[in-house]
Parts: sequence; structure tokens; C-alpha cells
Amino acid sequence: MSLVVYAEPSGGTNPGHMVVGQECPQTGPGYFGFRFDPDDLPAEYRPPEQWRYYLFDHAIPGLIVDETRYVELLLADLARTYYEKRADFCVPVEPRLPPRHEWSPHAWYSFNPDDLHPECQPCYNCVKWAISITNKIIDGFLPNVRQGRVKLILDHLIQRDR
Repeated sequence: MSLVVYAEPSGGTNPGHMVVGQECPQTGPGYFGFRFDPDDLPAEYRPPEQWRYYLFDHAIPGLIVDETRYVELLLADLARTYYEKRADFCVPVEPRLPPRHEWSPHAWYSFNPDDLHPECQPCYNCVKWAISITNKIIDGFLPNVRQGRVKLILDHLIQRDR
């Protein structure tokens, strides 16, 4: 079994994304991520090109999601670039996550999770959350990066171009 993180860099209106999971020949893969529901944004900020204008200064409810389908699409699309890091590890990821009844909502989501959101704690984005989960499984697996920025974590992962 392998512990793995996949990160897709940001570009255009895509803010990028990072997930954590396990790949096991006996049981198959499973991946998890931290997201927000665009419906929780004020109406004028729901289009993807507007997300950053709201989420850099505000936090909204976040949720843990099964990202298995997202990873399948990421790995199958030859036009997409992604980065990864993996390690042999024999314990499944899901038991290290909060119980499923706490997945939605779970904490707060912001593009600036390190900024003070006193009324919205704990606060993550996909990168900061994935780092916290992987480091609970393997201490020091990934470094903390400022504001959970995708572009800052990429230096610690291996690029996969196809």
C-alpha cells in the first residue's frame, strides 16, 4: 500500500487542487480532499473566475470529499500536469480522517487559511488540509507552506508530465 498526494497546479480560473489517498493492489485506491461548495458563496462570487475575490478575504464552510473520481480523471487526461509524492505505508488513510458524519461541514475553507479568521477556526484550503492529514500519518511527510499555496508545495513533489 502507498500513501500518495496528488497536486494539480493552478491556471486560468482553476485554483489548483491537492488530495491525499492510498493505493493498494488488494483493495484499490481511495483519495480524499478538502473543498468548498460554490453555492455557499454570495451569488456574485459563484462563477469560478470570481472565487479568489471572495475566498482570499473570507472563509466559508469546508467539506471533506471522496476524490477518487477526480484522481481518475486527472491521471487519465494526457493534457493535464500533476505532481505527486508517495511513500510505502500499510495503514489506510480513511480511518485517520474525521468520522464521516463530520465531513460536511468540516472546518472552514479560505484561500488564505493562515490569516486570522477568528470566528472561522479551524481553517484550511485543500493544500493545508492534505498536509495536515499526511503529516498525521507520516510525521514530516510534507512541509507546511505559507497559506497552503499550491505553487509553494509543488517544489516538494515530483512533476508528472505525459
